[in-house]
Amino acid sequence: MADSSLAGKVALVTGGSRGIGRAIVDRIAAAGALVAVHHSSVADESAGEPDAVKELVESLTAAGRTAFAVDLDFGDHDDGDRLTEAVVAGLRSHGVEPRLDIVVNNAGITSRTPFGQVTGAHVDRLFAVNARAPFLLLQRVTELLARGARVVNVSSGLTRIAEPVDPQQELAHAMSKAALEMLTLHLARPLAARGITVNTVAPGIVDVGDPALSDPVLRDRLAGLSPFGRCGTTDDVADLVEFLVSERSRWTTGQRVAASGGAAG
Repeated sequence: MADSSLAGKVALVTGGSRGIGRAIVDRIAAAGALVAVHHSSVADESAGEPDAVKELVESLTAAGRTAFAVDLDFGDHDDGDRLTEAVVAGLRSHGVEPRLDIVVNNAGITSRTPFGQVTGAHVDRLFAVNARAPFLLLQRVTELLARGARVVNVSSGLTRIAEPVDPQQELAHAMSKAALEMLTLHLARPLAARGITVNTVAPGIVDVGDPALSDPVLRDRLAGLSPFGRCGTTDDVADLVEFLVSERSRWTTGQRVAASGGAAG
């Protein structure tokens, strides 16, 4: 029997066309939610997957699910307004009165620039995408959140442990993700009055197709950080997110939940 635990729910997943975001979209849509899939065509093209979101929406539609894409490259001061307006328009085009039952702030960019080479512009970009954009989005969509809604912020294990290969190369990225986690800490209590939960999921090493993991020595080293002796998969993270956006998580809020296979962090 198909899972229908999220039937009738309306979800927004940012950065949903590839990697962890795509797995989250797949899982939420399979459980019956209508999903607005935010993506950046600029980022998709840069990653060599220009048709990623088109293929995703088509595959969901073919499976009898409902999803639509919203293209927006984060980084501007009006990100929250523009994304909210696009989602509202998309919902109305599907005959749905604008509201959100689920928001997953997954979109983010990383950095592997050596500490001494990081520029102010580089830091600004990381914080604009990883922290400012979700802040402005939640500020804007708060009025659209239905009673009992679920908010999940996807952070990183690097906010608790140093990068295991070169601790300096992802420092700015880790700082921006730590800022994202403050949304969970500081919004959980005020939104609880409406039965809304706010949580953080912090993935560890996840195989999202990074060419670096094709190096067997590096892969074994990173896999060894987990007691299970393997790298995580996108499904490992999506399973946890699915729980946190479900009714089953009603008594969990304000929490940072590691999806790291037992690795520190």
